[in-house]
Amino acid sequence: MYAVEPACPQDSEAVRAICEHHEGTEAVKSLSEWWKAAPDTFSVVRDATGKTVGFYCLCESTNVPETILRQDPVVYGWLAHLRDEPLPKNETALFLRRWLSEGEGEQPSPIQAACWLDIKRTYLAPRPKLRRVYLTLQDIGPYATAAQTLGFVPVPSANVNLDGRTYYTAMLDFGPSSVDGWLARLVGGARPNWV
Repeated sequence: MYAVEPACPQDSEAVRAICEHHEGTEAVKSLSEWWKAAPDTFSVVRDATGKTVGFYCLCESTNVPETILRQDPVVYGWLAHLRDEPLPKNETALFLRRWLSEGEGEQPSPIQAACWLDIKRTYLAPRPKLRRVYLTLQDIGPYATAAQTLGFVPVPSANVNLDGRTYYTAMLDFGPSSVDGWLARLVGGARPNWV
């Protein structure tokens, strides 16, 4: 039903329209700055007709453009957390800045599921140096159980207010064995008690 692929310049209007439908002025401005400074950090979801119906923005922490470092309060909070709790040498983090679908915004949907499958695939590329993933969302509730199972924890110090709305940060630390160790722990934890 859906295909996820790197965004192209023609997706600009659709991505902005999705942002404006679900986000306030400050949040739209931040995501617009991301698009201007680093359009290659965006992936889009297309439906069977080729229409852009969702997107996500994902960037390695060391590749955040300078203009974003100065202007995006969400990223500022994530970098502050990395300064307070630094990564070991040669390890890195991914910043999942936002994901939205045309109809449901950040809420669970088939479009959001397509994004997450693609994001999980992205986890594999930077291993074994990938150590953490940071993300932000307004409503943690629908994701709480799955997030806890996967190992995400809240980072209250990185929460920010945009347009009168709180954007909560959650962080996943894969551990010293990176994604491979994390996957092994998940599989081990999923085994029934009698195994």
